[in-house]
Amino acid sequence: TIATVYVNGTNDGQVSSFPATGGAQNIVRHRCLFGKSNLDSDLPSDVALDDIRIYKRALTVSEIQQDMNMASVQNLIGSLVNYWPINAGETKDWQGGMHMVASPQRIQESDRFGNANGAVRVANSSSYYTLPFNVYADSDFTVTAWVKYYSCTSFAKLFDCANGPGVEMINTVISTSSCTPYLAVYAHSGSGSVTAGAAMPLNTWMHLVWMLKGNNGSVYKNGALIGSSATFASRPDHLLRKLCYMGKSNWAGNGFGDAVFDEIRL
Repeated sequence: TIATVYVNGTNDGQVSSFPATGGAQNIVRHRCLFGKSNLDSDLPSDVALDDIRIYKRALTVSEIQQDMNMASVQNLIGSLVNYWPINAGETKDWQGGMHMVASPQRIQESDRFGNANGAVRVANSSSYYTLPFNVYADSDFTVTAWVKYYSCTSFAKLFDCANGPGVEMINTVISTSSCTPYLAVYAHSGSGSVTAGAAMPLNTWMHLVWMLKGNNGSVYKNGALIGSSATFASRPDHLLRKLCYMGKSNWAGNGFGDAVFDEIRL
């Protein structure tokens, strides 16, 4: 029953006089406009509009501030190679057509908004995902995902794509045995790695980013830098990678992830 207006992430006014039934009614609306009112007495808008979003629930203050600082998808669309949004149980790549295939068991859970089957679970040797043969990255790259850990296993992977253990490998690790994210790249002219400096909490949704730019590798959590290294000797080579997984490692001794993934982008 409360309506609030935020400006630049700050509460700029609210009223609590809305009907007790609360919320907009579930009906079809036939006159929906941007920049014009349905009331003839109102003047047309004289403003510039950009990056308009509508959510189906009330956001928290932190979510409003995060939304305000979120880069427009249009600013990134030229760089986006793959996008796995995990909607209604589907694991399709909406950007590049590299659809994830469950191998062999599909486990799904609610996403961070509570939407059923809105995220994928990896838990053991029967619940990882296989990706098609592809290059995926051949220079600087960024991998992002929403992740929730249930437990920490040694070198459990989000995205592991290579032609064998340590062979032309792009390796984004959700957790070492100490529950810290990790990034590694193996190419013909050398390798490099970076480990985050702090352990990740369990049972909590987080936005994680693994990024390589030049010889600098970085890991971010919820927009904050948590690990970096300038020791990467080479960036990924442009070649076909045939052993690519979500939730599974190319190294036989590594553990399987025990986590939930959503909104994976490369």
